[in-house]
Amino acid sequence: MTYQFSVSRLHQPILQIHCRAVIRKLKKAQAKLKQPERHLQNQHRYYQFIIEKMETMAGKSQQMGVSIEEIASVSKEAAAGIEQTSASSQQTSSSMEEVSRSSKELARMAEELKGLVRRFKI
Repeated sequence: MTYQFSVSRLHQPILQIHCRAVIRKLKKAQAKLKQPERHLQNQHRYYQFIIEKMETMAGKSQQMGVSIEEIASVSKEAAAGIEQTSASSQQTSSSMEEVSRSSKELARMAEELKGLVRRFKI
């Protein structure tokens, strides 16, 4: 019995092996091409995250600016109130000193009057 081998049958497994190898290489190359795309997508997401956080910070700093202005306004009002209270206290203190001087003078005059009354006592 003679065997006849067909060239195409002998080469068919080799061709399949080569095709599969080429397909694997193409898939690896395709994956490598997708890696920069994934990298760019990751960078895009990262930059988007940074932008969102910066916008949030900008909004919060604007709120802080308004709050600081409100605090400054309240502080100015409080300082004005303190100055007014201080001026009133100084005025009250001056009045108290005047009352004290007048009281001492009255006490002195009362003692003098007592002395005069004793002299004229019959």
